[in-house]
Amino acid sequence: MRTSLLALALIGAPVAAQDSPFVGEYGLAEGPDVGGGLLIRNDGHFQYGLAAGALDERAEGRWEARGDMICLTTDPKPVPPTMSKGKTG
Repeated sequence: MRTSLLALALIGAPVAAQDSPFVGEYGLAEGPDVGGGLLIRNDGHFQYGLAAGALDERAEGRWEARGDMICLTTDPKPVPPTMSKGKTG
């Protein structure tokens, strides 16, 4: 469901950001504890946020229109969490 908000496709030739019909604000509200949004700016940048219960996500970066879809590239690149086993009792 969340991934559908950021579905990406690479179809056709790139379109200049300022000429794109994708520019605008998009919102997501799925019940009392899920909300989020995607801001597509005309300068080629985006901002994304999602809050779902105890999960909060944020991303920003550049976007490019390709055909009737957009491709989002985060900047800076996300760093996956690292985990290690802790001491036992």
